[in-house]
Amino acid sequence: MKQYHNWQVSFYCFYIFLISLSCNSQKNIVIYNDSNNKINITENQTFGIELLTHPGTGYKWEVKDDINTVLLKNIKKEYRELGDEQLDFPGVDYFEFKAIKKGNTTIEIWYIRPWKKDNKNNPNIRIETFYIEIK
Repeated sequence: MKQYHNWQVSFYCFYIFLISLSCNSQKNIVIYNDSNNKINITENQTFGIELLTHPGTGYKWEVKDDINTVLLKNIKKEYRELGDEQLDFPGVDYFEFKAIKKGNTTIEIWYIRPWKKDNKNNPNIRIETFYIEIK
């Protein structure tokens, strides 16, 4: 019978623990990427929005500051690579929100060059508006 050292068993248990955390943390998160469909969620539900971006252009997606913080909490934003960044592959900007209270609201996400001061008058920006219903 093969003997295992304590550190091997500990390492294996820690590895399984990390995998279970990873699986559980993403289990209940639904990710949306189409603003043409209404997002229907329940109170205390966490959901994500991800939008395609090309970081080499200088543009990135930003949540407009006036989200309804009574109904929603903006939990995080991160960039996720889809390929080799050195070859200028696109990626996605990922936003995670938590529904706090029942109601209807919107989330506006703008595709802008953040260092530019006058993004409202820039004809090249895109705006995605997500309609949210919290039941």
